[in-house]
Amino acid sequence: MADSLFKNDCFHRSSGAAPGIIPFPVGVAVSAPGEVLARGRAGCSHVAIISEPGDIYKRRRLWAPFPTMFRLANSLPWGYTVDVSLRPMRLIRFVRYFMKQIQLEYFIEVVEQNNFTKAAEKLFISQSALSKSIQSLEKELDTSLFTRDPRELKLTEEGRLVYHYAKDVLNYWHDRTAELFSSLNYKKGTLRFGLPPSAGSVYFSRVLYLYSKEYDHVDLQIFEEKSKKIEEMVLNDKLDLGVVVEPFHNPKLELKTVFRSEAVLAVSKDHRFADRKEIDFAALKEEPMLAVSKDYMYYDQVILYCQKAGFTPNIVFHSSQWDILLEMAAENQGVTIIGKPLVEKMYSERLNCIHLKNPEFPWGLGVIYKKGRPLTVPMKCFLALCGEDL
Repeated sequence: MADSLFKNDCFHRSSGAAPGIIPFPVGVAVSAPGEVLARGRAGCSHVAIISEPGDIYKRRRLWAPFPTMFRLANSLPWGYTVDVSLRPMRLIRFVRYFMKQIQLEYFIEVVEQNNFTKAAEKLFISQSALSKSIQSLEKELDTSLFTRDPRELKLTEEGRLVYHYAKDVLNYWHDRTAELFSSLNYKKGTLRFGLPPSAGSVYFSRVLYLYSKEYDHVDLQIFEEKSKKIEEMVLNDKLDLGVVVEPFHNPKLELKTVFRSEAVLAVSKDHRFADRKEIDFAALKEEPMLAVSKDYMYYDQVILYCQKAGFTPNIVFHSSQWDILLEMAAENQGVTIIGKPLVEKMYSERLNCIHLKNPEFPWGLGVIYKKGRPLTVPMKCFLALCGEDL
């Protein structure tokens, strides 16, 4: 039954035991020498034993590079087991008891896109191939995953269960794989890093330069997004690390604070508050306020602190660009509440910074990652670098 898995150009048949096979760990039963699937020794430092379901002695042995073992384990039918010897006395076992990984990935994409056509485009496959994969999954599970409504794509109750299962399984697979390579001291890899506007100029430009220089073998991928989007991407495993503006709290995420300062009231040199060193929040009730766009996480914080002082701010202008807000404030077209480093770095000659009190408004930058997720070597190296005194 397993023979059909190996009818390709990569492997050729031979009889008897392959010479020089790496010893398997104690306790792994191996049948008497029979038909062996072998490959030339070059680059094939790992050995696998393929076990058919229900009979641990009905086995095949195989020479292959380690990446091939991962692909092989994922292609096996239900119940097959692959024991891969990394080196003498070390073993990894993959068991194909259930669905193929790619079926789960396709299903998750359909659910998250809420559309077969969009999911197929993102997966770079035809819609018919995607539909067949979902139908095959439904057949294996003997249940319907979606309601058959041409107007709207909806998950069934069973579909919701499978979706959460699939996310857990794939997250576990990716995390354990990353942990494996980290434990084997593989420092090569990828770091997906989310960076919001202006955070780079305040703190991370230096960190990113040093990281790229010291770990040039790591594929550093920078995603420039707003903090809300970064939070969502980290939660959905689309980013490894991300930067957020503090104050910040999410019980599902770990937070490492890397920079501390305060939010201040930035006013023109000609403003009536320009000579003040500090000011109560309540005094801003009637002031025309210049604010970041509502899709910024920081916008919610400004509203919250104003409400703590007993009022809703009189916002007269929104922008997603900090420099526009600062330029308008410098022209005395309103006031803005902003991180002190942003003013000092770019507009110190044209704006005054006034300390806010009752309540005070802390401002900082932090790096987030998903709670419970094992840290890869590239992630650990980046976090360690953020902890240094730059």
